[in-house]
Amino acid sequence: MVFLVLLSLSAAVYLCLLRGTERRVDGADGVGKKEPHHRKRKAFVLADTHIAGPELVLNAESNPMDNVSVLRAMQRLYRVLDRIGGGDDGGDGDDDGAVTGADGGTDVSPDDHADAPPLLLVLGDIVHDGLRALKDPTSLRSFERDLFERDVNGYTIARDLFAQSDNSNSNSNSVLFTFGNHDARTSCGDVRSSISDLSLLANVYQFYFNTTPWGATDDVDSNWTFVRLNGMWGETWRAGGAHCNTELASFGAEQLAWLDATLAAKEKAGRFVLVLTHFPLTATLALEAELGVGLVDVLKRHEGTVKGVLTVGTERGGLEVADVQSPRRSLTHSLTRASRSFVRSSGAFPQGNLVG
Repeated sequence: MVFLVLLSLSAAVYLCLLRGTERRVDGADGVGKKEPHHRKRKAFVLADTHIAGPELVLNAESNPMDNVSVLRAMQRLYRVLDRIGGGDDGGDGDDDGAVTGADGGTDVSPDDHADAPPLLLVLGDIVHDGLRALKDPTSLRSFERDLFERDVNGYTIARDLFAQSDNSNSNSNSVLFTFGNHDARTSCGDVRSSISDLSLLANVYQFYFNTTPWGATDDVDSNWTFVRLNGMWGETWRAGGAHCNTELASFGAEQLAWLDATLAAKEKAGRFVLVLTHFPLTATLALEAELGVGLVDVLKRHEGTVKGVLTVGTERGGLEVADVQSPRRSLTHSLTRASRSFVRSSGAFPQGNLVG
């Protein structure tokens, strides 16, 4: 998948969420009245952080450029998180300011006007081959001994780094984790060196990131739901299976059935959905034998509520906003050139409170 890490401040593409509050303003009669007020919340997209721990094997990548890039990944990530935590994202020129009430004072506390804390959307490949530390990926004891009981590994570094970001400067970030191919371990045809027991892999996500392999989050915005999918949960990631091919994402019957039901519920509730997954739709298995449908089929059933699919692009260091109806027409944007114009120009979010 993506080995080269191109992460800088410009890699942190952001979306803007408007959260409704109320503020008091002077009416025509001079009496203070309440009217809706929107607080903006920026959502930063971080892809392919490839955090490396002591288990990193030097010069093990496919080319010299990737070997160097992996070693520089932490520097880039520190800079990005520092800038996000400090609120220095380049600014948008907006200044909500204080609202003067009828008595000349401010009827709304400063917190009502401050931007809501930023949201971090992490699109997978969080740790660079951290599961290499496992001596026996088929054994629970190996997970305990080689990962959970270690004081320092790639996962402890990632956990602490994002936890620190979550609490820096009292400007708490919410972090939604999506997982990528480097967050799994499958070698087609080699069951002994692969993680075939998905419950063991789920334990890693829960232990280090306090999250599930996939899920839906409603509490970020009143109108939007973020759906996280895991493309390593289906038949292309089963080492002993006839359809094993780790170049393709697949999701499995359980996850796709859950997605179908979840999208139907959000559609009924009138919510908009942004889907987050690591693999682009063009690198996703079209038809999963277990269910007889694929991811795109499920998304098309609910195109009225699914307003975008955000993935890591097929180009190295790219982000992709997918067109569910025609995945090959999806807009791919290099992270080295990413800016606020990315989301605006994609036209991916035409409705609701999520804007570029």
